Amino acid sequence: MNDKVLVALAELEKSSTEDLKIRWVELMGTEPPAYSRSHLIRRLSYRVQELMHGAVSEVLRGQLHRALEEQRVDPLDGFTFLQKGKPEQQKRWLPPAGTKYKRVHKGQEYTLTILDRGVDVNGKKYLSPSAAASVIAGNRKNGRKWWGIPT
Repeated sequence: MNDKVLVALAELEKSSTEDLKIRWVELMGTEPPAYSRSHLIRRLSYRVQELMHGAVSEVLRGQLHRALEEQRVDPLDGFTFLQKGKPEQQKRWLPPAGTKYKRVHKGQEYTLTILDRGVDVNGKKYLSPSAAASVIAGNRKNGRKWWGIPT
């Protein structure tokens, strides 16, 4: 970094929040968001360096994005791995897809069918047996116990 950049960054650190908001309008051309002082400093510091040294090219930005995708890293936080690749497998404790369970509740018969992803009860899909049981019973239920699914 050259001296001009270092001086500009040091000035940002010394500035009050009100001065940072004024500087935001000058550098960004928009009203400042309701960020904390430290966040304003970080964003403005990046912008100062971008103006003095030039922004990241679209080509490089695309290369970085592709590299993150190849490594399956979430670009928003840099730590979380994206859920790509093979589909999520069915929960191990659920019986095989197609298995059916019947339950009578308040005089009405319900048929639960295990699907590859979730369950079906009388034509309506749910994420889990517990979700279906909770809707039918009107309060939270352990789906395996309520439907009689063996453990």
